[in-house]
Amino acid sequence: MARPVDLPGLVSDIAVSPDSGRVFVALTDKGEVATFPANDPHAISRFTLKQP
Repeated sequence: MARPVDLPGLVSDIAVSPDSGRVFVALTDKGEVATFPANDPHAISRFTLKQP
């Protein structure tokens, strides 16, 4: 069953299914892109997209 994950700085609420191998992507309030595996929401990676 999916459970909500509270990750500081993320713009949107994300529901994570612990048995899923998918990677979730969200935008942070600083304009960064944050990615993390669904089974470990605390293993978050943040990076900033380069502007053209």
